[in-house]
Amino acid sequence: NKLSSTIPTELGSLSNMASSFSLASNSITAAMPTELGSLVALTSGFTLNSNSLSSTIPTQLGALTDVTTGFALHGNNLCADLPTEVAALSSTVLGGWQITTDNSIGTGCPTPSPTSLPTSTPTTPSPTMTHHP
Repeated sequence: NKLSSTIPTELGSLSNMASSFSLASNSITAAMPTELGSLVALTSGFTLNSNSLSSTIPTQLGALTDVTTGFALHGNNLCADLPTEVAALSSTVLGGWQITTDNSIGTGCPTPSPTSLPTSTPTTPSPTMTHHP
C-alpha cells in the first residue's frame, strides 16, 4: 500500500474482525484514533508500524486483550509514557510485541508550534467615483 493521511475513526467499527488489522509501512500521519480500541475480537496482527503516527498511544488499545501475536507500533513518532492498559498486553502477546523501537516512548511529546495567523496589511482606500447629476 501507499496509504497516506490519517486513520479513519470508522475503522474502529470493524469490531468483529478477528485477525490482521495491518496498515504497516505506509505514510499515515497524525494520532491513532481511540476508536481502534473497539477491535476487541482481534486475536492477531495489530500492526501500524513504519508510518509517521505521532502523539500518544491511546489507552483504549488496552482493550485488545485477545491479541496474542503481532502487536507492532514501532517505527513511528509516538511519544509519552506507554499507557498501563497497553503495557499489560505485553504479557499476553506471545510474539511480535514491538512498541518502543524507533519511537520516543517515555519522552514528552513535542508541543505543536502555534499557527501563525494571517496579518492584515493596511490598505489605502481606493478613490471612489462620485456621480453628480
